[in-house]
Amino acid sequence: MFSGLQMYTFPLFLNYPDQEFKSPATQSSRLFLSTIAYLSYFTVPHFYFFSSIPAKYLSQNGVITKYLYSFVTVYGDMAKVILFLFAWMLSVAAPAQQLSFDIWMLNKKIGSAFVTKSLETGGHERYKMNSSAVAKVLFTEQKSEVTFDVLFKGGQLLRSLYKIIKDEEQVHTTVDKSATQYHVVSTLGNRTFSGAVPMSSIQLYFKEPIGVSKVFVERIGNFLTITKTAPGTYEYTLPDGIKNIFRYKNGVLQEVEIKKGIGSVYMKPAVQP
Repeated sequence: MFSGLQMYTFPLFLNYPDQEFKSPATQSSRLFLSTIAYLSYFTVPHFYFFSSIPAKYLSQNGVITKYLYSFVTVYGDMAKVILFLFAWMLSVAAPAQQLSFDIWMLNKKIGSAFVTKSLETGGHERYKMNSSAVAKVLFTEQKSEVTFDVLFKGGQLLRSLYKIIKDEEQVHTTVDKSATQYHVVSTLGNRTFSGAVPMSSIQLYFKEPIGVSKVFVERIGNFLTITKTAPGTYEYTLPDGIKNIFRYKNGVLQEVEIKKGIGSVYMKPAVQP
């Protein structure tokens, strides 16, 4: 009586490798869908299981989408349930995109950085970065820790947090959007401004700024001009003279150079062991 259900439904959602369902939210979604599938087995007369999915239905991070389409097509009232579950899963269990970088200076690795982009409920996009580096300069050890936490919705910045601790230097900047303007509170100075913020500097890790002339820099809470200096190469300069240079190949970030004077620090995609 249960052979069909056991053969198709439970393996589909419960027995896939854990590396494809890392987050607790995703695991919860998988179990929830399996339960719904079990209950539906006795109430819906038509189930069709598919072994292949058209590529157009799959996104880069569409693991959940893939298994939902692989799961079942139903008719009648259950179609509404499945559509609801599909939307619910994408809102609470969309997998995050994570980038890992090694930080180099004078051909020596001095630290690491991790940047993530995740989709959250309500159509929010959250970007985070955490980096840590330790370097010896003229027999002096210098430490640096940087944190970003940036939230977008509908292609507009909602709020951002930037923090750097570097030896005796500390910069802390928050930006919050109200109904009519943005409020910047920073150790570098407070300000308010009106207008749109469609792109900020942390997004440069995920997207080549083709056709973009200005980028909002979370560190200073203000816009800077970003210039294309060579094919796939863009740079902007902070008020203190530090240049940030982003190099892409086929739209994918290959290197970030942070340059001050004649010295540079490089962020390059981490080499996986």
